[in-house]
Amino acid sequence: MTSLQLYQAIKDDILIPRNKSITEAFKSAYDLLVADRGGFVFEPRVGAHDNIGEVDFSSMYPIIMSNNNISAETVLCKCCPDSPIRIPELNYHICNKRRGIVPKTVKLIVDKRLYYKKMKDQSPDPHLREVYDKRQTALKWILVTCFGYLGFRNAKFGTVDGHIGV
Repeated sequence: MTSLQLYQAIKDDILIPRNKSITEAFKSAYDLLVADRGGFVFEPRVGAHDNIGEVDFSSMYPIIMSNNNISAETVLCKCCPDSPIRIPELNYHICNKRRGIVPKTVKLIVDKRLYYKKMKDQSPDPHLREVYDKRQTALKWILVTCFGYLGFRNAKFGTVDGHIGV
């Protein structure tokens, strides 16, 4: 993930910091309670129920990061504090003037994975189908780690506030 983010930064002609300089925003005890809750949970009525379903959106984290422009330099940016783009419940603003490194990098991986999945389905050659499947699986695991990496303290383009926002 680091290599891909550095590739994107160089491609965009962005200076890469030697040390990470974006720190976590101050949070009150209430803010921490709200931020640490996790996803939205419907509280069930007490009792026995039939036809119950569960929806797990964890596989959508990369898409959420990409579509909502969540990156260290875009969450709580200094250039547009009045941005209408907000993280619900936390009221963090997200930059609406530029696209972040993390969303660009994640989109690159998602698009490549979708390409390999499509090629796997369209290829008549069983060997090529296997190759495409292995490639898309490798990209899937990179995407699985990208959410955790966003909150990693040494990630150059990551931030705890972005991680919490996702």
